[in-house]
Amino acid sequence: MEKWKANKINYNNQYNKDSYFNVAIRIRKDNTEVINKLNSVKSKNAYIIDLIEQDIKRKRV
Repeated sequence: MEKWKANKINYNNQYNKDSYFNVAIRIRKDNTEVINKLNSVKSKNAYIIDLIEQDIKRKRV
């Protein structure tokens, strides 16, 4: 691998580590309603963040 590519990969990895919080979830394959819903949305990330933000707002009231 060219040195600049390795440097870019390292930079991107460090940026992601510094800038993002990662969450991994596992969903049982027999939970088809949840899987189908997640597959139907344009962005799983945006959908999940929106659900969490709505929950936070509801609890503030």
